[in-house]
Formats: sequence, structure tokens, C-alpha cells
Amino acid sequence: MVVWLSRFPHMLASVVLVAALSAGPASGQSTGTINGTVVDAADGQPITAAQVFIEALGLGVVTDADGRYSIPDVPAGSHELSAQIVGYLTATESVTVAAGQVTTADLLLSFTALELDELVVTGTSAEASAAELPYSVEVVARRELEQQGSPLVVEFVKALSLSHGVVGERQSWYNANEVAAVPETVANVNLRGLGASRTLVLLNGRRQVYLPARLIGGRYVDVNAFPSIAVDRIEILKEGASAIYGSDAVAGVANFLTRGDFEGLEMTGSHEYFAGGGDTNVGGIWGRRLGSSTNLVVSAEYLTRERLTPEERDWALHPYIPGAGAWSWTGNPGAFLMPSAMGSESSADLVSMLADAHFSDDGIFIDPRCQEFGGHLESFTCRFRYQPWDNLLEQSNHLRAFAELNGELGDDSRYHIEGLWAEAGTPAWVTTPSFPPIKPYDGLQVVPANNPGRQAFCQQHASSVGFTSGAHCLEDDWYFCGRVVGHSGPGRTLERNSRTQRLSGSWDGGIDLLEGHSNRLNLALSYSRSSGNVNQPAEYAYRKYLAFRGYGGPGCGVDVVADPNSPSG
Repeated sequence: MVVWLSRFPHMLASVVLVAALSAGPASGQSTGTINGTVVDAADGQPITAAQVFIEALGLGVVTDADGRYSIPDVPAGSHELSAQIVGYLTATESVTVAAGQVTTADLLLSFTALELDELVVTGTSAEASAAELPYSVEVVARRELEQQGSPLVVEFVKALSLSHGVVGERQSWYNANEVAAVPETVANVNLRGLGASRTLVLLNGRRQVYLPARLIGGRYVDVNAFPSIAVDRIEILKEGASAIYGSDAVAGVANFLTRGDFEGLEMTGSHEYFAGGGDTNVGGIWGRRLGSSTNLVVSAEYLTRERLTPEERDWALHPYIPGAGAWSWTGNPGAFLMPSAMGSESSADLVSMLADAHFSDDGIFIDPRCQEFGGHLESFTCRFRYQPWDNLLEQSNHLRAFAELNGELGDDSRYHIEGLWAEAGTPAWVTTPSFPPIKPYDGLQVVPANNPGRQAFCQQHASSVGFTSGAHCLEDDWYFCGRVVGHSGPGRTLERNSRTQRLSGSWDGGIDLLEGHSNRLNLALSYSRSSGNVNQPAEYAYRKYLAFRGYGGPGCGVDVVADPNSPSG
């Protein structure tokens, strides 16, 4: 049998080759061609894109712009040739094809009205669930989630073809009016790219609280608070449903349904490793019947993500490339401006003089240690690379738990009670050592001659930046154009977290309201709460004001009062 299988392909190839060689000449002598046109029977105008075919042979073509067609290699003999197009009756004609000859067959199509099936629209005053409405609903069951390796909710949402711009990991700047306005631990659903606030998220058919953050595009529900092991299926209403649910359902609805009928014990665990980091996920679900008609299910999940720094990827840290990002115009080391100011200028005049000095030949010098500290030297600035303080992934921890109780009260009523608790945190969120000044030319960052730092600078570097002497270096005021802390670091580290709680209950039962009709009453009450801490570092303007004027240390400069009449305070 093995020998037969090994030889069979060669035998088959030989038979096919012989058949092809013997059939080739005969095929050329026993076929012909059908040419012709398809026109409107009423006015004789050619019909474009009509289908012309011989159904029995499976041969067919489409007419060109002049209504012409040509069907080659038609076996000799009589055939039924047909032509059809929407809006015309199908025309059929018997055609006899001679071997090696061209047969002409012109077809006339008669116009006809289109008839559609009857459409009946029925209205009802009773509310129906999303799955029962005549909308396009996609249901993703538990089995499909398991086939994908039981992904976390955020990973599954990202894989949806309708999902766009999902917030998660390091994308927390999306849809926010400030950098990092929401924690890195949150995630959302953004159907059809209309914005996360335009996709309604439900948990077991009930609304869930939004994130407590002010966002330009509107707030949204954190789906990372749902334990993935507790999810039984996800119903995605892919069309707008604002008429039923409100404006937050313009893009659609995502309804997360849990495993309310689960019985037994199930444990899951996974670790995803990648160079420089990894994700670990552990979960469990337990359920059992309490009596004859009540079921209790409890589930919990823990996830931890390791930090991934830019140094772990060779593409993350790169030298300055125009337009490539990761470098700021404003750095430290920075630029020092020396305007020809007399001290009596108005604030507006000082701003104009500083801007002119910045792009002049003799009113500016760059810190001589710019490149030594890792900056990129240009004519008017020392660029700062902020990428080392912007992790690719932040370390994060998630702990979430969900419990539900389902049962029957009598023969025709059911109740449902559920509780959710979730907490997530980023223990060491890292950002740049400092931010650029809000206004580079407001005069706040003045460096007078009595500043100890300037005096030390002039002793060491006066000649390297073009001054003839230390005394010359201490003439007039300088204005620093840069950030307070730059390449020397360190980065600023803060803790960020989010918390979610939910308690919901519902009762559904039949009532005798209208005789002869089946009537049901559904009562529900839900409470949900979301809180968090999105610490962002800041700089105290009055402390910067004192520091640039040479004051520092506890209690130093407390009696200094800004002069509102002075251009630089």
C-alpha cells in the first residue's frame, strides 16, 4: 500500500498529460465562438453590463459599453443562450454553433417593473432587549474566548473588527485634555471609531458608572474592572441605538453577560513572557446550587504586568531625527538670552525683546555642556530627549472580584443580585524630570548677577561662551530658556490607581394586568461607584521664581515679594 501511494502521483500525472495531449487538437476543432449585441427592445439602445451566458455549460460574459459580447470555446452544437440584467426580462434564444466558425446572436431585452416582497412594519409599546431587536447583533460566546486563549477583556475588545482606538496600557492620553489624565490600568470599548463615550457598555443589561475624569471626548466605562473569567458572552450591538438608550449609544452597545449558571470549580493561570517584561494572570470561579432554585457564583482574578523601559528596545531610544518625535525643543542644559534691556520696559516690550534675542547672533548662548549631558545642540536651543522617562509599559497590578446570586420566587418570577469590586494600581508611574515653561518669554526665569549658580558658572565657563572675563560674564540679567530639570534627571515617580464598586439587583415576574395577555414586570436597582488617583507632577511657580533669583533652602526668601510693576517680577 505504501508503494502504491508513492507511485500514484507519477501515474496520475502521466495519465493527465496523455489526456491533455490527445484532447488538445480535438478541442480546437470542435468549438466555435458566439458574438453579438444586447439592446433594449423598445429603443434599440445597447445595454451595458448585461450577463450573457449558456447555463448548461457554465459559460458566460458581460457586455461592454457598446452592448457587445463574445463567448469563445463554445462546443459545437445547439445551445440555449440567455441574457439578463436587473430591470429587464430575461431573454433566451437557441443558437447553433459550428466548429471553427463564429456565430452571431443579437438579443433583445424588454423593460419590466421590479416587484418586491411585501414588507410589514409592526410597532409595540413593550420594551425589548437588544438581542431581540432587529439590529445587527454579534454574540461572542465563552467558547470563542477560550479558543483565543481566554484573553483579558481589554485584549478581546482590541481584537474586535469594529473596535477602534481602545484605551489601555500606555495609550491613556487618548481622548483626554491633558497628558495621562486617566490611569494606565483602564480600558474601554470604542465601536466604529466614534469615540469611547459614544459606545454604551452594559453589565448584565444594566448601566455601569463612568470614569471620574474630565475628558474632551466624554467619559467612558472601564471594562478592565470586569473579571474575564466571569464573562460568559459579549453581545455587540453594531448599529447606533441612541433612540432607545440615549446619546451614549450612537456607535453601538456592548453588553457583558456573566456566567450566572456556572457550577463547580475552575482555575486558570497564564504567563506571557516577552523580552524585558511579561504579564501574569491568575483567576478562579466557583459556583453551586443553594436549594432547588438558587445558584451562587463567585469569581476573582489577579493580573500583574511588569514594567518595560525604553532601554529594552533598540528602536525606542534614537538620536535626534527631525520630525521623528521623542525630543523636545526646550531642554536643560538650555539657552540663555541676553536682551538689551534697560529695566524700564513694559512687560509686552520685554517679551518682544526676549523673542528677538533668542534668534539673534549676539543675544543668546547655549549651555556649553549641552552635548556632554546628552542634548542635541542647535543654533538656538539644546534639545532634550524625554523618551528615557516614558516607559513603553508601566508596572501595574489588578485585583477584581465578582459574585452573583440567581434564583426563582414561585413559578413565574426570578431574581438576580450581583456585586463587583475591582482595584488597579500603577505603583511607580514615571514621567519626565520637569515640564517646559508655560510661557518661555514671560521673564520668570531671570538669572540675575547675584545668583550663586550664575557666579559659579562665570568662574568656570565665561570664556567658552564668548565673555572676555568673569566680570563681563556678570553684567546685566540673563533669562533662561529651558526646563528646570532635563538630561541629568531623575524622572518623577508617582502612584496612580483606580477603584470600582457595584451592587445591583433585579426582579422579573408575571403579573395579571390585562386578561388574555401575558404581562411581565421587571424591577431593578443598581449602584456603582468609580474613584481613582491620577497624580500628575507639577511645579510651584513661586518656588521657581525664588530659585532663579538665587534663593533656596528652608525659610530662604520667604520675605521676597514680587514687584508687579517690574517686567520680570
